[in-house]
Amino acid sequence: MSELVQEGNIFILSIPISFMIPRVEEIHKLLDIVENHEGPTALIITSKHHKIFSAGMDLKYMQKHGAWTGLSIFSALMGLYGRLLSFKVPTIAALNGHTIAGGLIFALSVDYRIMARGKFTIKMTELGLGAVIPRGGNVVLSTKLTPSVHRDLVLRCKEYSCEEALANNIVDELVESQDLMIRARELANELASLGEKKDVYICVKKSMYYDTIDINLKAEIKKIEWKIMGKEESKL
Repeated sequence: MSELVQEGNIFILSIPISFMIPRVEEIHKLLDIVENHEGPTALIITSKHHKIFSAGMDLKYMQKHGAWTGLSIFSALMGLYGRLLSFKVPTIAALNGHTIAGGLIFALSVDYRIMARGKFTIKMTELGLGAVIPRGGNVVLSTKLTPSVHRDLVLRCKEYSCEEALANNIVDELVESQDLMIRARELANELASLGEKKDVYICVKKSMYYDTIDINLKAEIKKIEWKIMGKEESKL
């Protein structure tokens, strides 16, 4: 389960290391609380695990519940990416460990990324697993990364160390592990005043990322279509 803690105008959301439908729905509910907060506001997102920020989709859950469940998680995640890209207040990802696949796209959907120094990697694993990255996820990657970094992550499954991630602008800052949340809180306090005028903040973000937001939010509609198709196919 995810947890949300409020510290004055700062909210800290701690997420599980992998995504499945109930977890995505829970995150949306907690994001509602943050967006409904009046006055200056900023959000820090980190992980409940001490070595993994996010591993993306829960593969064991997918294997247990079938391919259509995987498609539903894909579309639910894209809806979450779209929401974060257009979130009404400043967001900071405090990457406290490995950041992988859908977890990386999740982190890139956030405004700022601070990573803990250590033997942690950033990578996209889909091609090596014989999976396809949905269009919405790829558009987030292409929006937030340089073409060569996007290519190497997706087509070579290249692993980036913390230092390489900083050098290639995948993350904005690199700090010692014990300083991660200290620095995240500092930045959140610097940015919180910008989260007071929420209607203005969301308009600016939508003008920056309109196409990327649009593609990902439309995936929610596709999820309904996939569910219908799955039911119809099961009758054949």
